[in-house]
Amino acid sequence: FLSTPFQEKLNPVEMTVFTVAYVDSDDGGIHGIIESRAGSPVPRSGFNLYARMDGPGNTYQLWMGSNTTWQTVSTPTNAAEGQVADILTGRIYGGDGAGSAATLELYENGQGPYSTTGPF
Repeated sequence: FLSTPFQEKLNPVEMTVFTVAYVDSDDGGIHGIIESRAGSPVPRSGFNLYARMDGPGNTYQLWMGSNTTWQTVSTPTNAAEGQVADILTGRIYGGDGAGSAATLELYENGQGPYSTTGPF
């Protein structure tokens, strides 16, 4: 587990993040894998990568801050499993960091992209 205060330089307009994620158990919780978010310069800025073991989904989700909301993209249902390592790659590109349209992509073990477009 790594934690650091929000740093603007770690949240460029375009970026790629890569990690090997391992969720200890299917405990019904939300597991933060990478979180780099803040309430400044806008109410929702930065990005987050989660293992969502809550509800019926068991998915990985990548979020990007879009001022007053979060844009999210998810892997297919049951893609996240307890005690199984997965290779995750997330990308944000095409935006200007001031609210123009950007593409958010998530890959799991080479599958994907699972993507959406929204303000960033």
